[in-house]
Amino acid sequence: MTRELDNWQERLSASVKIHTMTLPNYYKILKLDPSADPEQIWLSYHKLVFTNTRSDQAGNLNKLLELDEAYEVLSQPRKKIAYDKLYKNKNFLGLSLDLRRQLVIFLTGFFTGILTFFALRAHY
Repeated sequence: MTRELDNWQERLSASVKIHTMTLPNYYKILKLDPSADPEQIWLSYHKLVFTNTRSDQAGNLNKLLELDEAYEVLSQPRKKIAYDKLYKNKNFLGLSLDLRRQLVIFLTGFFTGILTFFALRAHY
């Protein structure tokens, strides 16, 4: 029973990490204005990839992965629209982003406590 509880807690903590992550600013990564058209997005992406592949810095792989992720989202119209809505929606359900994070953390602790209580109760 405790193994199942530990597994559940690991999955829940991973879920909390996902929900409390900050959304990257893909426009800033590609050095673009949010009103950029597809041609500007393509041009900026290729310029940045070219400059990052030519220099021999240790963090280039992470930078290239960031660039690829940003281009993947902003180059496709449906993904770009969804990203814009998600990124600009800082007042989801009437709660600020910080308050939502605190609520997720509180509920995680609350439900972990309830499950621990019932797991210990069933064990004895």
